[in-house]
Amino acid sequence: MKKDNKGFSYVELILVIAIAAILMGLVGLTIGLVSRTNVNKAGDKLHTTMNQARATTMGKGGNTQIEIYCEGNEYYYFVGDPSVDNREELSVSFISKPAVVSYIDEGESSATALEDGDSLIIKYDKASGAFASSVACEYIIISNGDKEAKIRLYHATGKCDFVYN
Repeated sequence: MKKDNKGFSYVELILVIAIAAILMGLVGLTIGLVSRTNVNKAGDKLHTTMNQARATTMGKGGNTQIEIYCEGNEYYYFVGDPSVDNREELSVSFISKPAVVSYIDEGESSATALEDGDSLIIKYDKASGAFASSVACEYIIISNGDKEAKIRLYHATGKCDFVYN
C-alpha cells in the first residue's frame, strides 16, 4: 500500500523551530551589543568634548560653555560662546532617541531627563578650569534600556570621568 504524505514530520518541524530559535537569539545579542556601543560612543564623545572645552577655556581665557539639549528625537551639544548667531549649525548630534540623556544634581538621588526643549549648561571658570558655581550637576547619564554610561563631574577641578557600565 502506498502512503502519500505531504506534510512535515515532527523531527523536521522541531529542527526548523530550533534553528529559528538560535537565529533569534543571535539577533537579540547583536542588537544588545549595538545599543551598548551607541551609548558608550555617545558618552565617550561627550566626555572628550567636555575635556576639550575645559582646556580651551583655560588656554584662551574665553567664555566657553557646553550646552546639552534635546530637540525632537535627537540630543545635541553646542560648545562655544552662547551669543553666537549660528548655534544650530555648530551643534553636534551625539545620540538619538530611544536613548535618554539625564543628569543628577549634587545631593539628589534621582535623575532628571532632558526632554524636548530642555537644556543643561556647563560653564568653566577661566582661571582654574573648575566648573562655574551655577553648575550643580554631579552626573550626566546616557542610557538606553539597561545600557548606561555616566560622566562624573568634579566641581573643584572641572575634570570629569567617563564610567562604563
